[in-house]
Amino acid sequence: MADVNGLWIGTYWQYGYPTRFEMTLVQGKNTLSGNILDDSSLGEASVTGEINGRSVTFRKCYVTASRHCIEYIGTVSSDEKLIQGQWSESIFN
Repeated sequence: MADVNGLWIGTYWQYGYPTRFEMTLVQGKNTLSGNILDDSSLGEASVTGEINGRSVTFRKCYVTASRHCIEYIGTVSSDEKLIQGQWSESIFN
């Protein structure tokens, strides 16, 4: 199983525009928790999810009053330095 504990710095794209973020993940066996801080106006979000081998799934819910949530499915690279995947808006906001 991949180890994703720690600080991750990355970028996601929406409507052709990049947004930088910092994410801190805490891994307990196959469960994930943590925080994300986007450079967008949405700001801080909490993360809960799981990891199975190199497959990662998590839900990111912004701390704003709307509690807007995003679902994420991705794969950790074999050197554990990169996570790539797809995000979609949650239907369970």
